[in-house]
Parts: sequence; C-alpha cells; structure tokens
Amino acid sequence: MTLPDLAQTAVCAKIVFLVQEMHRTSSVPKHAGRTTPELAAPTLALGHRLHHPFRRGWRKLNPHANLLDQSQRALQDLLFLHQVSNPFKQVAPAADCLMCRSTPKMQGSQFCGESCKKNAHTQAPLLLEVYNTDPKFSDIAKQFRSTWKDEGQIPPVIRLYKIVNSQKVEDAYEDYKKSVERNGKFATRGMAPGNENRRWHGTVRKCNIGDSPANLMPCNFQDCFLCSILHTSYDVKRSTLGWFGKGIYSTATSSGSNEYVGRTPPGSNCRAMFLNRVVVGNAYILKQQTESLKGPPRGYDSVIANADQSQGLAYDELVVYKNEAIRPSWLVIYG
Repeated sequence: MTLPDLAQTAVCAKIVFLVQEMHRTSSVPKHAGRTTPELAAPTLALGHRLHHPFRRGWRKLNPHANLLDQSQRALQDLLFLHQVSNPFKQVAPAADCLMCRSTPKMQGSQFCGESCKKNAHTQAPLLLEVYNTDPKFSDIAKQFRSTWKDEGQIPPVIRLYKIVNSQKVEDAYEDYKKSVERNGKFATRGMAPGNENRRWHGTVRKCNIGDSPANLMPCNFQDCFLCSILHTSYDVKRSTLGWFGKGIYSTATSSGSNEYVGRTPPGSNCRAMFLNRVVVGNAYILKQQTESLKGPPRGYDSVIANADQSQGLAYDELVVYKNEAIRPSWLVIYG
C-alpha cells in the first residue's frame, strides 16, 4: 500500500470514528417540549461548507457541533488526498479561445470555433499569447525543460505564443502531410499522421518581439531570421549548408537549439526559440557527416542523425529538404 493510500485509509477511519461518536452521544435537545428546526443535524455536503438554513444559535445548542466540524475537515482532507494520489483523474479547467478570450476552446484546437480560427488566419502572421494558466503552456514548458541537456540551471519559460500562419502556408503543410501519410500509413502503426513530431529550432533574433504582449509585430530587418520565418515560414533557399546538406534543421533537444539563438538583442533580457510541427515521415538514419546531401535517399522523407560524441555531434538533428515539411507552431520566450 502506498503512502497516499495509507493516508486516505487513516482519514476514512477518523471519519467513521467521528460519526460513531456522534451516534453514541446522540441526544436531541428539546426546547419548549418540541424539536426545534435549528437543532436538527446540518448537512455534511461533500466538498462544501456545512450549511443549514437556521445556523444562528445552532452551535451553542448542539453538542455535536465540534464533531461535525472535525468530520467536515476530515472529508476535505480525504478529497485532497484523493486528488494527489490520482492526478490523472483530475480534469483541467477549460482554457479560453486564444482569439476571442471569452469562449472555451474546441477540443484539439486553440480556438472556440471556425469563426475565430478564420479571423486569426486572415490576420497572419499573428502571435497569440498563451497564458501560464493554460494547460498548453505547462505542456510546452515541460517539453522545454525535459529536453534541456546542458549542465547547470535550466532557464525558465517566461512567455509562450501560438503562431498563426496564413491559410495558404497551413494548407501547403497539411497537403504534404496527407501525401506522406498516404505513402507511409503511419497512423495505422500508432503514430501521428505523416509521423508528425514537435521539434525545436533556434535562430537569430534582432528585435524584441515577444518580450512583452505589447510587442508582437514581426520586424522587417533582413538579418532578423526569426521574424523572417514568422513572415513566410521556412525556406530551404535561405538555409546555410550544414553537416547533412542544405536543408531545414531542427532537434528534439531544446538546449541544442539554444546554441543557434545567439545573443539577446539590445534592450532584451530574453531569448526566443521556435517549437515546430515537422512531417518526419520515413526517416533515414545517418551515422556520419554528409554535407553533399540535397535530400533524403529515395523512399525516405527526412534525415535523422542521432547524438554521437565520437562524430562530434552533441545532440540529435532532424533535417527536411522541402519547405512544406515544417511549420513554426509556437514561439517560446525564455530567460
């Protein structure tokens, strides 16, 4: 039996004892030859305060008041212990739509309905803040922390933004994902359609976008690669030649992407990193540096190089060679 189970058992025993004690000492006080309404036992409502329509003067007249208060506290303790020992049974509060901020999100979406979703896409590129009370904030912050492999303190996630791309950019990605899924049938093997994964990408930011909700407009500086990606998504033509050819690189390791973020821009104490949706499809595993690659081998959709210190690769790399295979999905602002 686990410690939470023992604690719950002890609290249950206490409740039984208190109820038995109330029955043992039971003697309903009389007033003027009749039982008064204010002396009737109040309701022990699970998870609520003791309530009674005639509370005034009841505690002074009823000998069970103290026992009932103890029972109520014991019930609350039991509820708390049940939640602690059964965390997966807790229902997270519904988060509001990121666009209208007034209606709960649809399941599996960041919007309450098609109207808000369409409105967001017409304003793209758009950054919508995800509050730290939103379950999605916790989800992505957890991924950031758990995939940070560098020694020392893990930087905190300060802000999170949902990236809304134009409908044209999203449609190209979805069409490509469907095509890869038709060929690979990944969903039938228990994977996401197209073997879609979330991967980090770090790049240079020359402005202070995202540092505060008041600064969410992408800049037009030519050397601000972060805003360039926000404007048009990724472009292989703008990629530099890497260890595995000229492609678009991402990684499962947040600290690995951090190496490409560079210095914080003037006036900022924050860094920024993308979390992307990537259609991995059928991935070819590379074990050595191959700069001459212009795409994955025939029959494959992407290239993966696992971390290998003997080859000088400190963290994993995922490379795609088509623009439509990757989309920026979240902008993470961290310390």
